[in-house]
Amino acid sequence: MAMLVYHYAHGKFEEALGDMAASAKPFGKRLCDAYLAYLAVLGKSNFPPSLWSRFEALTLELTARDGEFDGEGSVQATTRHMDGRVAARLIREIGSISYSLSHHYHSIE
Repeated sequence: MAMLVYHYAHGKFEEALGDMAASAKPFGKRLCDAYLAYLAVLGKSNFPPSLWSRFEALTLELTARDGEFDGEGSVQATTRHMDGRVAARLIREIGSISYSLSHHYHSIE
């Protein structure tokens, strides 16, 4: 069962990475769109214990600010104010978590 949940999470990360790579938007907007479209649905049960803390830290960093306008959520507000270097670092972290999920998934097949 764990294998299927990790496979689901890995698929979501791959979709997020694909969209971010294909987008011409600024890094913060790419990050926001991909997180909301693919990664926000993931929870603790979708990760091996060793990776949950990394995803939780990513989520905390992406939700650091409250929305400032009607309809603006914390991810939109946080990434709107985010420096491009910070957004690029978080995008790399998504890639790294995706790689680790793939490695973990294939090691238990």
